[in-house]
Amino acid sequence: IDASYDLNSQWTLGGKLGYRISETAIDDTSPFVRNDAVLSAVSLRYHMVHNWDMLVEVRNFQTIQAGTSETAALAAAYRHVGNNLKVGIGYNFGSFSDDLTDLTYDDKGVFLNVVAKF
Repeated sequence: IDASYDLNSQWTLGGKLGYRISETAIDDTSPFVRNDAVLSAVSLRYHMVHNWDMLVEVRNFQTIQAGTSETAALAAAYRHVGNNLKVGIGYNFGSFSDDLTDLTYDDKGVFLNVVAKF
């Protein structure tokens, strides 16, 4: 679930909530074990000058069976291209992404994000 609410013409408050139900195995010969996870995030977007947005997001990723929890932040700047496209560049300060199928934990660093809306 991903939702946002315009507080006024310049500020937008957003949130994400995701839940993964899965089983994983270390290799081909190991048995499958439960590997459920929860992702939650809160974001704040500032609509700057014409066609530019700034985003700050705090997110938490928890693995249920392993009992781990990691909290991280990201920041990004987006440029609107017309009414249906925006392109952003940012930095993820945590090792996880909001893709619950990504089990690598190597997502810290610069990212490029393209968002299309119809």
